[in-house]
Amino acid sequence: MSPQEVRVTVNDIWHMALPAGTTLVGGQEGLCRAVAWVATLRATFPLFGTLEAGYIALARRALAHQADPHLTLGFLLSELHRAGAAALVVDDLLDGEAVEDAATADALSLPLFVLPPDADLHAVERDILRTLVDREGQLMRRELEARQSLQQAMGRGGIPAVLSELVERIGGEVHLTDRAGCPIASAGAPLGGGGEVTRFAVSVAGRFLGNLTLHAPCDGRGALDSIYARQAAEICGIELLQGLARQETEDRLGADIIEQLLDGTLRDQDLAARLMRLGYDLDPERRHIAVALSSADGRRMEDCQHVAQDLRWAAQHDGGTVLSAGYRGHIVA
Repeated sequence: MSPQEVRVTVNDIWHMALPAGTTLVGGQEGLCRAVAWVATLRATFPLFGTLEAGYIALARRALAHQADPHLTLGFLLSELHRAGAAALVVDDLLDGEAVEDAATADALSLPLFVLPPDADLHAVERDILRTLVDREGQLMRRELEARQSLQQAMGRGGIPAVLSELVERIGGEVHLTDRAGCPIASAGAPLGGGGEVTRFAVSVAGRFLGNLTLHAPCDGRGALDSIYARQAAEICGIELLQGLARQETEDRLGADIIEQLLDGTLRDQDLAARLMRLGYDLDPERRHIAVALSSADGRRMEDCQHVAQDLRWAAQHDGGTVLSAGYRGHIVA
């Protein structure tokens, strides 16, 4: 079988074939190099068999040491560069040589990747070959794997877990806000002033629910990153829509309760029973606060609604609940 003709870059291989958690140590400027095939290190010379220009080399450090105890990664990088290799993927770096190896990769513009612990090099080689001979098929497989992983994260820990899984896959930081721009959840470490900011609308069945904002490093991100982010936005959107439906139901019931309570038409025992059905804690040790927001003093009703929403988020953060409704020109929370 000969290398296929479709141009696949090192960056494509990174995002579509190498396992999640693979780190680019150096040689970032070479990510746009075209990849022709893959060669795996052997225990005998020649170490990579037939190695031609455009090949990605896979190496296990222990096997390289077995072939030649004096073989350094820097020497290997130089030889691969001389042969026109596209990149080098290793299973480990020696702590004392990591900085020097990264500098060598940068100087040669030869991408150097380190696989996550316990990665299977045979599986990595297979996935690289899949990407080379069937790029679109591998793209679909990775997309399906990511969606299943994000859905499992939703089942484990809801929206925060989905965002954490997204950051684990593509790096950077991510923020989810509702349709009013109020924060819902976030994950990842701040990147400071660098990086690229991309916003993905969260909508379900044509209903706008918020935005998922991704702040990712500017290192030649792959096509899968935007696919992962859109999948996360879709999965979060379904959860937001369900939550919004529950909230709208509570609001309709709550408006009725508030109106009857303030009008004095609801008996105490009936009020307690209806609040308990809505899931509100009526323990005597609980503290209850009533807030009335009015537009009569110049505030816009929209601003009052935003304040009520802020109260709702604050209550949820502290394990409380908020019942809010309009009443005679006021927002009562």
